[in-house]
Amino acid sequence: MNYLIGTSYRGSLLGCSNLADWHVFEKVPKSFLEQIKSVHVYGLGDCQGALFITYGDEVYNVGFNGFGSLSQDRSTRNENLTVPLKIDGLSHRKIEKMRVGLNYGIAISRSGTLYHWGRPVDELHCYRRTLDEGNNHSPHQLVGF
Repeated sequence: MNYLIGTSYRGSLLGCSNLADWHVFEKVPKSFLEQIKSVHVYGLGDCQGALFITYGDEVYNVGFNGFGSLSQDRSTRNENLTVPLKIDGLSHRKIEKMRVGLNYGIAISRSGTLYHWGRPVDELHCYRRTLDEGNNHSPHQLVGF
């Protein structure tokens, strides 16, 4: 099976026939990788991470957990997660697409429900020194969009 991983800095598509070939997935058991139906890889080098959806409609994060950090547990923020971390706030919500920016993340469900985490939407243009300052690390539904 081939997976669309994302785009390069020049906009060309990146693909991968085996997720285990990507360093962000190298410690994830093969049996777990076989359950993945959709992947969004973000970041570069040592700051690369991935959000993925399983056939069981569960959403996980693996790799760098800093951009739009998806964890209430401070011990896993800005860490490289070698074991996938289940994201309860996005699991079983029929998520179709996910994107992660520098200090935020968004996801949209099949029904059009929009979820957000990280820096507040009305402050995405503002600079802050830390991700923790005023941010919500749990996905929550955005209304009025």
